[in-house]
Amino acid sequence: MSPQTMLPGSLIAEQVRRALAEDRPWGDLTSDNLLPLGIPATFSVRFKQAGIVCGLPLAQAVFREVDADCQWKQTREEGSRVEEGTVVATVLGEARLLLQGE
Repeated sequence: MSPQTMLPGSLIAEQVRRALAEDRPWGDLTSDNLLPLGIPATFSVRFKQAGIVCGLPLAQAVFREVDADCQWKQTREEGSRVEEGTVVATVLGEARLLLQGE
């Protein structure tokens, strides 16, 4: 376990799977019906106001669970202070899948 991650990866993965299963028992109906498979997308995690970065390992686990092939690029460390508008991570992957994680 890295110093930045307070929970073991296996526990994070288990909780992410449970939350996604509970949140979307029938899938993401809007995305599934409006977006064809295979459309690439970029998703940015941006702060709406100044704050402290917290929860990026959990966010990364969510996106990796919905799109195992996504690319996660973290630009700030856990616990760092950021200003309004700061992008702390970017995810590249399939649009339909990233919307499930969002």
